[in-house]
Amino acid sequence: MNNDANETKRGTYFVSSLAMTTSLTEYGISSIFTLFLIHVLHFSIPLSSSMYSQYYLFAYTLPIIVGLISDRYLSRTTSLLIGFISMIISQIILFISASLYAPSSVQLTTITFNLQNTLFIIGLAFLAMGTSFANNTFSNIISLISKNTKEAGIDSYAIYYSLLNFGVIIGILIMTFIVGDTNYLLFKWSFLIFAIFEAIALIIFLYARHVFLVNYKGEHLHEIIDTMETKGESGIWKKLFSEIKGLVYAILHLRTVLSNFLASLSKKDKDRLTLFFLIIFFIIVYKIGYNQSSASMILFEENYVLRDYGFLVLPVQLFSIFNPFFIIILTPLYSKFNQKVAEKNWDLGIVARIGIGMILLSICFVVMANVSYQIDIGATDKVNIIWIIIFEIILAISELFLSVTGYAMVAELAPAQYFALFFGIFQSTNAIAKYIAGMVIKIFPGPESTVNYIGHMPINGLSNFFLIFVFPALVCGLILVYKRKSLEKRVHHGE
Repeated sequence: MNNDANETKRGTYFVSSLAMTTSLTEYGISSIFTLFLIHVLHFSIPLSSSMYSQYYLFAYTLPIIVGLISDRYLSRTTSLLIGFISMIISQIILFISASLYAPSSVQLTTITFNLQNTLFIIGLAFLAMGTSFANNTFSNIISLISKNTKEAGIDSYAIYYSLLNFGVIIGILIMTFIVGDTNYLLFKWSFLIFAIFEAIALIIFLYARHVFLVNYKGEHLHEIIDTMETKGESGIWKKLFSEIKGLVYAILHLRTVLSNFLASLSKKDKDRLTLFFLIIFFIIVYKIGYNQSSASMILFEENYVLRDYGFLVLPVQLFSIFNPFFIIILTPLYSKFNQKVAEKNWDLGIVARIGIGMILLSICFVVMANVSYQIDIGATDKVNIIWIIIFEIILAISELFLSVTGYAMVAELAPAQYFALFFGIFQSTNAIAKYIAGMVIKIFPGPESTVNYIGHMPINGLSNFFLIFVFPALVCGLILVYKRKSLEKRVHHGE
């Protein structure tokens, strides 16, 4: 490997290692989010479902607003500082909320704004803001580091994504070994540990970016990320006032503004934007199914998977470790696959990869539908954990094809001056997907559930429930693979 590639990876690994602490916090909390709502805050399953949906709708819509602010008013360094500090504050607030836990057999059907619940909501708001600023900026810096190099795009983001998933594993392990299966009194210490991790990452970023943050030529980038690229009026408040006036004008003259905007675009820009938003739609369909791993699959694993082996009872949140673990294990193989694709000049661009990812997702739920076909939801039937492992392996492969490609897609299709905004739009696919995924929990056929319906179709068994996710993903995947050549032309490679 040449020196250029080594220098590129030096910067990539530095940024990815810092980003790992963000995923550690975000997904460590995500692994117990539903359990926390049900067992610590004593929410009923329908109320927990609504809370889950509303939080993630907010958390993954916020990156669009954060992207606009970051692009126009903040340097990358300032954006990261806001991200880290917000996450530290969030963990301290969640620590206090979790400290107020008291056992109860009462299940709340409506939210009450007592001190514990109010602090929990405020903590989540700071968490959403922190992760939005941090994730947008980390991805932006990765794109900056690997720009115009062989490491750019899929390979660089594969490294980044792999380390993010390593952070996910650490976060889940912290939750698993501290909280265990039912030690809800100990949740607070997990939040405190996450706060310490974020503080350490912040200190490392402030004092080590001058050394490790380099591009493929070995040039240091700390001055670039410390400086705003936005030109024009001086003073953030003057700029903000100007932007508000522009926004009001745009709302009042929306048709004219859109017409002028479209007229200003070149054919290449129009083609890329069309492809970007088309793929965004397919990614939403994918993520509705994918996000079941932290929604309905948690309930399935709690109620229908054999976890008690006599000498050991596996905590439910431990199942969340499978996906990031397999991501890390399979990433080197995926990188070798990418090298083989490049060597053989195979026709496997952005569109085809996303199509393959969606087809693999449909296979995941075919497996679950088949396994759950014989389960009597009113009895004590349990399935072997091996089926969850098979599900997670296929899901990890699908995620490598789709999510890593999604990051590369933003880097390739987004206008440079609006990178954070477009990355925010990409992140916001999670908002819609997680909102729908959370609402789907309401029709999950739990042990005491009655028959639910989607339209006129009854969901009277686990097999029927999992089949909901098979056909949309399969149809979308086949469309993308079939139309890949015509859609790839809209990328305008090399232009």
